[in-house]
Amino acid sequence: LISPLTSHANIAEILLCHSNPKTMFHHSHPKVRNINAIDANREHGLSLRFRLAATHATSPWVLQIDDDQEITHGALDRLLGEFSTNPRRIVGRYGRTYRDNVWNRARHGYNTPW
Repeated sequence: LISPLTSHANIAEILLCHSNPKTMFHHSHPKVRNINAIDANREHGLSLRFRLAATHATSPWVLQIDDDQEITHGALDRLLGEFSTNPRRIVGRYGRTYRDNVWNRARHGYNTPW
C-alpha cells in the first residue's frame, strides 16, 4: 500500500494512522508521518480518520485509503484526473447514488467513470 503512494509525484504526505496496538509499526520515509492514534481511536472510533485528516493533514485535499486496499499509480492518476474536473465533490472507486428515495450501492459511484 505505501510504496505506490510514496513514489507518486502528486502525493505530498502520507498520514499513517496507527489505531491498533497489535498492528502498530513505524514506516520511515520523508513523505510518511506515523501517528499514534490508539487513545484517539477509543474516543472517536470510526470517525477518527476524518478527525485526523482535519487536524493533521497539511494539504487541502485528502485521499483516504484503508489498510486492506491497494492502489496503483494508474488508479491514482484516474482518481486525481476525475477529481480535477470538480474538486468540490467526493470521488471514489465505490460510492452510493441516491435515486427514487433510496441509496443504491454503485460500483463506480460519484460519477467516476472507472
